[in-house]
Amino acid sequence: MSRPDAGPVVSPPASSGYGLVVDLPGKWMLAGEYSALTPRGLALAAAVRPGFRLELRPATGAAFRLDGASFSSLPPGPAGASPVDFMEQAWLEAAAWKQSHPPSPGTSLAEPTSGHRLSSSPHTDGFEAVFSRLPATGPRPGSSAALVVGMIAALDRWWGLGLSVEQQIALARRAHSQVQGGGSGYDVSTVALGGIVLSRATGGPKAQSRPALQGLFLVCARATAKVPTTRHIEAFRSALSRTDFRRALTRHVRASNSLVRLLWEWPASPPHRLAWMVEACERTLTDLSATGRLRIFTPEIRAMQAVARRQGIPARISGGGGGDAVVAFAPGPHQAQRLSDAFAASGWPASVLDPDSPCGGPETLLVSKPAS
Repeated sequence: MSRPDAGPVVSPPASSGYGLVVDLPGKWMLAGEYSALTPRGLALAAAVRPGFRLELRPATGAAFRLDGASFSSLPPGPAGASPVDFMEQAWLEAAAWKQSHPPSPGTSLAEPTSGHRLSSSPHTDGFEAVFSRLPATGPRPGSSAALVVGMIAALDRWWGLGLSVEQQIALARRAHSQVQGGGSGYDVSTVALGGIVLSRATGGPKAQSRPALQGLFLVCARATAKVPTTRHIEAFRSALSRTDFRRALTRHVRASNSLVRLLWEWPASPPHRLAWMVEACERTLTDLSATGRLRIFTPEIRAMQAVARRQGIPARISGGGGGDAVVAFAPGPHQAQRLSDAFAASGWPASVLDPDSPCGGPETLLVSKPAS
């Protein structure tokens, strides 16, 4: 498994007054949304910045906070999960690892004010966790994956666990799946590795990362309304009991995997083949949505795709659907900017991912703070 440079890591100062900051990317789904929920399905996603920031600060009996608001402990669930659910579940996974793999003395940045018991609340751990969005224009899907990856990466440094990238991903995927009620874990791998990430739900090789898709400018625009992904996952699983849906899923997996491989190997294929395969993938996904009554496509998403088609640029849905986002594949900077402007003019703020500026994974920085 490869990963771009994880960024600067600064040794902690001698005093105990310090904190830890983890800067995290968001993610855009390029292909594989529902096919990645099957053992044979592939997923391809792009890590993008600016994304999110998680900060740990020494505290006594502190609560998790999000953007300055305090939260009480909430039970994890497959629907309606709050940010604190993901943070607490990630804490439980990291605490369980710490219990079974105690770090060497002197490697932890901070020791808890009380013991690590899985039945105890993370609030007794002697730190305050603050998660926030970094200022950005345009869409930024992927905050739940950033929550768990950020918490695992932060606790790895805070407790001196010495986790490998693969171990961080495994713990984060388990936490994310527990709270979300399932999923393929491609978004966790994307946030943890950075770049353009190829992953598979179950079996096969581990996730792979490359810096960028050379020669392709990605344009992503976010719809104004969104249905939680968990609802689509529940509808998908319910529809799996029907033969006609499984057949439609087989057709979509075949088309989606072909698109993933073409993009991953880009620029080995001519541009017209990319346009043809994007269209084929959207047709099979439309059929899958109608067969399973998933309601993936909305009139707004269709309108966004039409804006891209009028400019001759292949575009497809990005994410779980129900009002998520659209990602387009532009052959050059001018076409990408023109499409971004067209999206914005229609009320859909858009961002462009330049292939010459690849995005890395989590960046961890220890910072000095006045001792309290």
